Amino acid sequence: MSKDPQTTLKPSKAVQLARLRARYGDSLPSKIEEIQSLWAAYQSGISAETLQAFHMAVHRLRGSSGSYGYMDIHAAATKLEELLIHTGIERGVLSGSVAERLATAV
Repeated sequence: MSKDPQTTLKPSKAVQLARLRARYGDSLPSKIEEIQSLWAAYQSGISAETLQAFHMAVHRLRGSSGSYGYMDIHAAATKLEELLIHTGIERGVLSGSVAERLATAV
């Protein structure tokens, strides 16, 4: 069983970590808004580059949310990224049924 990182840190480091986590939490709405905006742009038929930017934004959210302990967001971003990967996002196009599934996830 893993230990809570804050319980094994010196008090000053625990405070710094808590501040970083809080600052990250404050930035989450803009990160999620970016993902939603990119998805909306892709659905409007903008470009394959938009789809790639969407994937990268999801990927960054997946990694950073897990690092800062936002495990619910990490799990959701993981599911979303796995769906993107398993649908052949590298081709830059998603089928209608996949796009519908993603729309409900986003």
